[in-house]
Amino acid sequence: MRRSLGGRGAVIVYNGEIYNLAELREMLVRKGLHPSTHCDTELVLLAYLAFGEACVERFDGQFAFAIWDEADRKLFLARDPAGIKPLFYAEVGKRFVFASEPKALFRHPDVACVPHVPAIAEYLLHGYAFASGYVTGKRSFYEGVTALAPGEILTIRDGTRTKRTYWSLPEQSNKECSPAEWGRAVREAMQRRIADYVSDEVPVGVALSGGVDSSIIAALAAEELTNRGREVIVSTISYAGGQPNDDCSHAEEVAKLLQSRNLRLRFDRSVLSAEDYLGELDKMLWHFDEPHWEIKQLAMFRNYAKLKQLGAKVVLTGEGADELFFGYYLKFPGFTNPRLSSADDLRAHWRARQGHVMSLFAPAMQAELGRTLDTLMEEAIDRYYSAAPSASPEKRMQAWYFRTFLHWLLTVNDRCSMAFSLEGRFPFLDRDVVDLAFAMPAELNTTGVGKTILREAFADVLPEAVVQRPKAPLPSPIDPAFHRVVGQAFDREVEREDDTALWNVLSRSAARELGGQYSHALNGLAGRDAEPLVSYLYLSQPLGLRTPQVFAHLTLQRWWRINFETGMGA
Repeated sequence: MRRSLGGRGAVIVYNGEIYNLAELREMLVRKGLHPSTHCDTELVLLAYLAFGEACVERFDGQFAFAIWDEADRKLFLARDPAGIKPLFYAEVGKRFVFASEPKALFRHPDVACVPHVPAIAEYLLHGYAFASGYVTGKRSFYEGVTALAPGEILTIRDGTRTKRTYWSLPEQSNKECSPAEWGRAVREAMQRRIADYVSDEVPVGVALSGGVDSSIIAALAAEELTNRGREVIVSTISYAGGQPNDDCSHAEEVAKLLQSRNLRLRFDRSVLSAEDYLGELDKMLWHFDEPHWEIKQLAMFRNYAKLKQLGAKVVLTGEGADELFFGYYLKFPGFTNPRLSSADDLRAHWRARQGHVMSLFAPAMQAELGRTLDTLMEEAIDRYYSAAPSASPEKRMQAWYFRTFLHWLLTVNDRCSMAFSLEGRFPFLDRDVVDLAFAMPAELNTTGVGKTILREAFADVLPEAVVQRPKAPLPSPIDPAFHRVVGQAFDREVEREDDTALWNVLSRSAARELGGQYSHALNGLAGRDAEPLVSYLYLSQPLGLRTPQVFAHLTLQRWWRINFETGMGA
């Protein structure tokens, strides 16, 4: 889109959604600008013409965009504070190329599709040091391809590149408020923004896990849409074979309660069986542009497909609530298992996994990668832990998870939703809600089963079982048949006869050893379910075998083949 102001023209390429459109439109009108459409793309461009680079500070939403300022001969790129929408770029000589995904960059003849080995090493280290964070927001798995970090802007003018962060995490407030007052403020902010997040133009869905976060979203969306004479489409994850799934049963309970209140809600389930479990793995990895650790993401991928089938165009999820309201307090490293009180603590526990990760690489790679990982680890700790806006260990870990683990979750949600032409929206990441969560003292959310403020603020709209339900991760299948499918696929990849350059990077003998250990573990289940193979592996525990480790290697091998052997990635 192109617009001009006072003879000054500008062109925008934009991806995303701005939610404070009414407020933004009023700002523009006060400056004598009258938008000709209701399109947020136009408002973003006019805001740039009116406020310059400071326009990003006025946006509440999810976005990535590039603006060419014709008068100043300047390219201006920006990404939303949470990093919901992606923006990748590559610099080749004097050329600057950007896109929403790496594979688009490779359509340019000067941008080569080459694996970035340090990112692979970081990926494995983060995974083996579970929940200490994941690959940070500015790297990609391709050499020479960089992601603009969340809350960052990049300006290019006369060959000079200037990058800066325009948004920082809020500080804790000194304001004296009771827990009830904090709860009312959060509830009002969520109700206010849900009205903006649901669409009057297209059908709205909710990915419902049966946890407190997505249940709040479902309840608020159902009430808002019912008031508008419309319904909300809801789907949850289930696995074939009758295996227990607390998420599905709690989601059903939420749906029944909302329907009993005459709220217009259509409920369904996505279903995965062991036979078709890996059927869409390559498709998912092609959309991700990177390998992946969690087998449960195949279920998320299927659930977005189900919501698309049911007619949804926009999908709301509860992502962000755990990071903001201490949902990880009772389980994750940093708060417990173990409690980390300093950067040195975090560094020591992270390094405890480093030797094992190095053993997974070809010997010729190990020395250089060891030094690289030290550098990457220090950079992550400095940027996301030490630079947190509070000295409190709990508040620092809140900032750490918001900037690392959440970024990984948002990446997979964006790729899964966009794979089916759905727009994922995340109400808990609204600017007002984020400000409130960081402003309130940590101890308000760490009593009982955690997320105390959220549970109490919305207790009247949720089933009691959901309000009292402890934090549970997105469910992984526990039927051993699903895990055997993963193991068999892993073994096939390792033993492929064609010579692949991957084994110049990874150790094939270490991969074979991992496969043998996994086969032994599956045989040792002896009729029991596979819960031990998907349970958390805390930083305080000795390293033990889990299915995600095997899946991480399987997806790495398949991602490699997709990108560097079959040509699908380019």
